[in-house]
Amino acid sequence: PARLAKAWTPQLVELEESSASSKSRHDSFMSIVRATERTLPLLEDVASVPFVCRYRTDIIHPLTTRQVHFLQGLIVKHASLESLRKKLLQVVLLAKDDDGDDDATIKERILTSTSKTELEDLYAPFKPPSK
Repeated sequence: PARLAKAWTPQLVELEESSASSKSRHDSFMSIVRATERTLPLLEDVASVPFVCRYRTDIIHPLTTRQVHFLQGLIVKHASLESLRKKLLQVVLLAKDDDGDDDATIKERILTSTSKTELEDLYAPFKPPSK
């Protein structure tokens, strides 16, 4: 949850962008990261968004209902790409082992992506040629 929270928080902040000062934006960003970390397990356990927003306000604060709905959508997209993510991680890690390099940023992008297109673009250099 911590990795996903850090990766997805910028998108959540964009939903509720305000004209706050940079210091309060940083504080707000960090509080949203922590709230997202707390909220992810609730939403992954198939709790409904209305239930979470109404009865778990102490956990989701300062997230808005709109942000929690958006977060639920990210979780669904992320889960639907699990098989592609596993396949890509195996191929990328094998290729990195051969090179002796360890690229943490590509692994981070694979683990946090909610876009099938992005994952396919990352897989393209490792894809075997068609027959």
